[in-house]
Amino acid sequence: MLYLVSHVAGDRVAIPADRVVEVLPMVAVSAMAQPTAHFAGVIRYRGCFLLTFDLSQAVAGAPSPRLLSTRILVLRLSGTDASPTLAGMIAERATSVMRISDSDFQNPASARHRAGLLDGIAFDKTGAIRRLSVEAVASLMSSNSEVSA
Repeated sequence: MLYLVSHVAGDRVAIPADRVVEVLPMVAVSAMAQPTAHFAGVIRYRGCFLLTFDLSQAVAGAPSPRLLSTRILVLRLSGTDASPTLAGMIAERATSVMRISDSDFQNPASARHRAGLLDGIAFDKTGAIRRLSVEAVASLMSSNSEVSA
C-alpha cells in the first residue's frame, strides 16, 4: 500500500495515501472553541469549513512547528469519493511517499499510542515507521467535521 510519510517529534508516521484527498500548504487556521487541545480550528476548503486537528499535538503533545514543510492534509474520513466526510490534519514534513505492505505492520501492545491514532509499526533500513489509523482520526473528529459554508 502507498503511504504519505510525515514526521512527528522525530518519528515517521505513515498516512494511507488513498485517504489523502489533497495536500495543501500551511494556510491560516481560524481558531474556535476547541473541545480538546489537538484541535487547531477550521480552514476553508472548496466552499466548506473543515475542522482541522494537529497531528503533532495529538500524538506528541506539542503543536507542529509552522515551517515551509508543514502541510495541511485533507483526509477522507469516511464515505465515498462522491460524498466524502473530510477533515484537515496539520502534518510536519509530509513531503514523501513510500510503499509498505500492510503485512509489514505489527501491532504489539507496547506500540499502541495513548491516543489510539497510531495502530501499527513497521521497520525499514532507516528505522521505525508508525501507521496512522484514519478510523481513529474519524472517531476523534466525530461525524460533524465538515460544515457547509
